[in-house]
Amino acid sequence: MGWLAESNWQLHISLIVLLSMHTKGALAGPVVDPHVTAVWGKNVTLKCIIEINGTIIQISWEKIHGKSKQTIAVHHPEYGFSVQGEYQGRVSFKNYSLTDATIILNNISFSDSGEYVCKAVTFPLGNAQSTTTVTVLVEPIVSLTKGPNSLIDGENQTIAAICTAATGKPAADIDWEGGLGEMESSSTLFPNETVTVVSQYKLIPTKFARGRRITCVVRHPALKKELRYPYTLDILYAPEVSVTGYDGNWFIGREHVQLQCNADANPLPMEFTWTRYPSGAPYQSVHEYLQHFPPLLDNIL
Repeated sequence: MGWLAESNWQLHISLIVLLSMHTKGALAGPVVDPHVTAVWGKNVTLKCIIEINGTIIQISWEKIHGKSKQTIAVHHPEYGFSVQGEYQGRVSFKNYSLTDATIILNNISFSDSGEYVCKAVTFPLGNAQSTTTVTVLVEPIVSLTKGPNSLIDGENQTIAAICTAATGKPAADIDWEGGLGEMESSSTLFPNETVTVVSQYKLIPTKFARGRRITCVVRHPALKKELRYPYTLDILYAPEVSVTGYDGNWFIGREHVQLQCNADANPLPMEFTWTRYPSGAPYQSVHEYLQHFPPLLDNIL
């Protein structure tokens, strides 16, 4: 215990139990939060405010295990604070006041879910207690990845992006914004009651959707606000070709004329080839430009 020999402490507890057996019902229960949500791996505060006019002999916290109770922490006006067993290093009293038995429980784990009792023993009013139920939540791990296959203009419905909310408790809610396709979700429940949700966003690829944004939206009670993951669509499509540069006024002897081959495609064209019609012979060019600087002849093209 650190602040009391074990034999004296056991005697002290026995006297408190006897006192509580002979004085009943006169004290209103401590003020607690009936239901508290805690997030796995983080800290939680369990409130306990004691409002009385009598003398406080001792205040304590216990955790209920079926039909038994486990003492967590004790605050005694003479002997000070004591944290029991496995809770040492994890539990601390928020204040040093006997009328405020609020504790902070650190590094929450699944085993911390359940019912907790804040108990006050007083004289001459007796003892009173109130119960707080703790529910442990697990914040999901969220990721967004592109679909397994490229989005190609004109193809059938394809997975554009995959949003995953892994090992959350309870299951996360996944939604999509964008209005270009539809979602398909599945979930996997694990023995520790965490759930992984996978949501696929599917659409029929069209070149007009290139550059459009879709957004995965994840909601979960352990999150302070919804998570938003944007994704920009990249649609592959074949070149659409046009030629510009001819102004309708090409004549024999005109110099420095140029044609440009315009190709709208994704990805961009790697090579441009100019050929003479109708012979099909290749024509000298620089990338997408066909340039002719000498005076035009009647058979230039």
